[in-house]
Amino acid sequence: MATKREYAISLGLAKPGKGRMSVAANNAIAEAIAKGITFDEPIVKAPTGKRRVSAPKIVREKAPSKDSYNPKDVRAWAEQTGLIEKGKRGKLPTSVINSYLVAHKDTPAKKKSVRTPLTEARTETVGWTYARRGPKDPAYISEPLVAVTTCGGCTRGISTCRCSNGPTAPKFLGGETLLLTRPKG
Repeated sequence: MATKREYAISLGLAKPGKGRMSVAANNAIAEAIAKGITFDEPIVKAPTGKRRVSAPKIVREKAPSKDSYNPKDVRAWAEQTGLIEKGKRGKLPTSVINSYLVAHKDTPAKKKSVRTPLTEARTETVGWTYARRGPKDPAYISEPLVAVTTCGGCTRGISTCRCSNGPTAPKFLGGETLLLTRPKG
């Protein structure tokens, strides 16, 4: 005999294809099995136990650190040797950089710039000012007290500012010298 699905389709109780069958189709199949009708098993690909094989991973050359070469020198050398076309823009291929480094082993590496941390000029990290409309405007009693953490003159933190007059407020707050202790009142 046919499969269970084909039997249910012949009775008009199921649709061709995959998916669930209705309760009526399952009941009809159960009655047929009770009457002694045997069904063929549907052809299903049995799992082989192997995992699906994915595409092989492409092993790429690892790019050298940017401190070990000068991109302008590499580009000029690659244009002279014909590895890249003249005037080509964009990222240098790793293979070109590696071949440049092999060809120029004796050339010293690009010097690494080391930033020295800023030393603190004072222990205070917050300055205080009254929010005025401008340096020439008169002071108003209702102006709020504002905490400022960066100098308006050099844009460094209050503790590392080395402006000659000391840290100042940003221009939108009046640009006056900051008070390093919070005023009372």
